Amino acid sequence: MDVDSLLPITLVYFFLGFALLTFNNQKSFVLSKRVSLILIPFLVLGSIYTFKTFIASVNVLIGDNLPIETRIEYYKNGIALDKNHSTYHYLLGQTFKDLGDASSALKEFEFASSLNPLDYRFPDGIGQIYLDTKNPLSIKFLTRAKDLRKTDFDLKGLVALAYILTKGDINSAKTLISFPIDDSFSNTNIAYGFILLKEGNLEEGKEYIVKGIKANNKNPYGQLGLAYYYAIQNNSKQVKARFEYLKNLDLILYNAYKNDFAKYLK
Repeated sequence: MDVDSLLPITLVYFFLGFALLTFNNQKSFVLSKRVSLILIPFLVLGSIYTFKTFIASVNVLIGDNLPIETRIEYYKNGIALDKNHSTYHYLLGQTFKDLGDASSALKEFEFASSLNPLDYRFPDGIGQIYLDTKNPLSIKFLTRAKDLRKTDFDLKGLVALAYILTKGDINSAKTLISFPIDDSFSNTNIAYGFILLKEGNLEEGKEYIVKGIKANNKNPYGQLGLAYYYAIQNNSKQVKARFEYLKNLDLILYNAYKNDFAKYLK
């Protein structure tokens, strides 16, 4: 059962079923039948009420496995039937992000957040759009995501990256990094790699960035970090290679930084 699709009526069915299973004698069983007859109209009405949301969830589940352009159509169909389902708006936002459409992605993330302010994914999505477009507002939203998801320690690394990439503030970034850095913390290793590059410790900086990429080879900020490293080395071939990979990982980030590296990308 997909936890994101749970509705109150689902919980009614679930726990009612458990209750009926607990009866262990004939007298109780007869009583349970009477109770069931009383409850049937309510359950039927509940099923009718949730039918549209059921069809909405079917659309979204089908869309999950379709090519990206078709996926948008199915997500929108799901939202049309259940417009207040925050996860559906988030999934649509992620799809727009994959297509490089920052404004549409941001709109969906913001709406999802207005529906459910306590889900860390939504400020995380908003923050990453701002981070990808060099907007310091990323710090505010990523900090919010970090505070909501206290068990995800690598979110601190993402906030640190926001300080570095949007403000060039390595001192604030340092306060978010705890040592020793766990090898599995992709964002934190990459953030510390950026700090070392800015401080002139190039090889050690590259080492941390590569460590972050090994932890998550789809982390686009790792490729951006390597692009900075190779640009300092004046290695146009490697800068181009990093940006080609970056383009496949995060089109919004690619578009935001390609002009900064224009002389290496010719």
